[in-house]
Amino acid sequence: MKLINDLISATNSHEIKDMVLGIYNTLVISQQGGISSNLQNHASYEYEYKNLSEIIGKDTKSIAQLAYSKNHVKASVGMAVINSALTLDHTRLKHINAKRVILEKGYGKIVGIIGHFPFLESIQKEVEALFVFERKPRDNDYPEKDIPRLLPKADVVALTATTITNHSFEEIMKYRKQNSFTIVLGPTTPLSTILFDYGIDAVCGCRVNNIDQVV
Repeated sequence: MKLINDLISATNSHEIKDMVLGIYNTLVISQQGGISSNLQNHASYEYEYKNLSEIIGKDTKSIAQLAYSKNHVKASVGMAVINSALTLDHTRLKHINAKRVILEKGYGKIVGIIGHFPFLESIQKEVEALFVFERKPRDNDYPEKDIPRLLPKADVVALTATTITNHSFEEIMKYRKQNSFTIVLGPTTPLSTILFDYGIDAVCGCRVNNIDQVV
């Protein structure tokens, strides 16, 4: 979990002002709004972790440690805290859709995607082959156990940032082809150049511009 350690080290200390747990995403507000995708339905969250409201008023550096947790509820909150406390280099940000990046880099090539994203059907015809890996496979998805066998064939690799939350990111990265173009995408993605140090070529995440609207 070296990546999580590096991300936490890159954050500044801020007071956590508020937190909202939704069905699909968690929002933490400190220096800015930070989002993470949830790895399970939040209907069970009250049972699993009743004291989440107690993090309000605490320091982001300490609560970000939840990202190390094996409990998916706590890990999701930890990632949202990290994203709320990272200092963003606005000069390096551009508004672009991750699907467009995948199509530009993957046209006519083999593409491997970790996570079943809603745009997959629309790129199927544009690539030579598409391998989609999921912990809970559906339709034509491949199970996680096929990653070591199939991912090394991919010219373009796209990873959901929830691989950081569930601590599989660094293991998965071992199986990508050395010269593959690699993308991390999804709301959980930390908008940090640290990911470039881990072999990532494009970081596609979310910046919260209007907290009330996001809530």
